[in-house]
Amino acid sequence: DGSGAIRSTRPRKPVDRLDALPFPAWHLLDLRKYPPHNDSHLRSVNGVNLEKEPRISIVFSRGCKGHCTFCSTWWIWRGWRHRSPQNTVDEIELLYGKFGTRHFCFADDALTYDRDATLLLCEEIIARNLKIAFQATTRTDCVDAAVLRKMKQAGCYSIAYGIETASPALLRAMGKENDVEASERAIRLTREAGISAVALIIIGNVGETDETIDETIR
Repeated sequence: DGSGAIRSTRPRKPVDRLDALPFPAWHLLDLRKYPPHNDSHLRSVNGVNLEKEPRISIVFSRGCKGHCTFCSTWWIWRGWRHRSPQNTVDEIELLYGKFGTRHFCFADDALTYDRDATLLLCEEIIARNLKIAFQATTRTDCVDAAVLRKMKQAGCYSIAYGIETASPALLRAMGKENDVEASERAIRLTREAGISAVALIIIGNVGETDETIDETIR
């Protein structure tokens, strides 16, 4: 209105029914131009050449169960919710059949937060006989042996875990709501399932010292 005043609208209500959202306009992109990306020592999974196949991002869920002080995910999405496994795999199947995509990355912050939903997602991929390879990111307190075995069967070859630090004091300071023991257990179970484990680490958080850095390295 020309007054120069800052006007603030109320926050919009989050979209709860994610299945109601249309798929991205994949036809507008040349997916073969995107580079491959491989987070493991493996070169091939399910017949998919990880060194050559472009890795395309897809989203199953929004949000995270955590409230970490360094992260905006939980604040922006305000809770955790997911698409139906059927809707998500419909999109994978579209990319698989129409565009020849075989290599995927789930861009979720906490893919496995809902154990049952994760199992159903993997079972849907398996049931449709989609020979894909995929990478995911999640929390170390949101996996168990059965979930990891099912993910492996569906084509998962690498999981990145938000571990941040091995210092219990820093974990408390950053509101991680997790502990080192859960991270050790998740990495062990992931390797036992035949999946590569990637540790996402933060160095330099508030309160970091040479001693806590060494603690994480050890």
